[in-house]
Amino acid sequence: MSDIIANLRKQWFKWLLLLVAIADLGLLVGAYFRPDGLEHIYFFNVGQGDASLIKTSDNHYILIDGGPDEHIISALDDAIPMWHRQLDLVILTHAHADHATGLLAVLDRYQVKEFWYTGAEYDSETYRTLVQEVVEHKIPLQLANQGDNYTAGQTKLQIIFPVAEKPSDKDPNETSIVNTLRYKNFAVLFTGDASTNNEKIYVPQVSDVDIIKIPHHGSHNSSSQQLINVTQPEMGVIMVGAGNSFGHPHQEILDRYTAFGTTLYRTDQNGTVEIVTDGICYQVRTD
Repeated sequence: MSDIIANLRKQWFKWLLLLVAIADLGLLVGAYFRPDGLEHIYFFNVGQGDASLIKTSDNHYILIDGGPDEHIISALDDAIPMWHRQLDLVILTHAHADHATGLLAVLDRYQVKEFWYTGAEYDSETYRTLVQEVVEHKIPLQLANQGDNYTAGQTKLQIIFPVAEKPSDKDPNETSIVNTLRYKNFAVLFTGDASTNNEKIYVPQVSDVDIIKIPHHGSHNSSSQQLINVTQPEMGVIMVGAGNSFGHPHQEILDRYTAFGTTLYRTDQNGTVEIVTDGICYQVRTD
């Protein structure tokens, strides 16, 4: 009998230790994902494509583009707690696959409360399927254009390009959504794949920013000197895949930003780039 009692005590003690370990793990996970009152901006390393996540200081989640494949899911899972499978807003800047494809997987895994895009026509099965799935999921669909705003607490997102709904240019890059994100005194410019042609139109609508998502993966047909002079970015992030066939980023663009004094980060070299800010100062974290 004494052996049975001793064995039961051992088993009880093991279960107690397991419960304590589970409780500790829960506390650690909860602490890791607990709102910290800071703004987090993630420029995900998804290869040759764009995918950026904004986690506002009051725990709203805004996703801009989804990258070229399902790598966006693991990136989101690392940034968003497992019990919060919800995105408050998803923005597709334009219809090209390196921005749109990953959003198909996002719709399958996350509840999306709003979806913004330009509505521009583009003959792509991926693009058509994505818009169709947004409709089938009964997600509110908005045609974004200059002047549209999204506010979450002290965070304000403003669309500054395109200037009209359903732009008709045949090149999706020329229809790319450009928006500013402002949190207190901190500002980021998200540029999609907008070209120098677009910059001539939207640059008068923007002032200096702290950080610029360098347009079109650092291509030579964007990032005019005018854009740099007006925005005066302290830091720029180039979202680009290693050894890509386009030669992105182009050296002349790297030289242009460097000459201005902009500190550059690249997802092909630095991995995912995370910005953490209190609205005044900011910190950069990389892989």
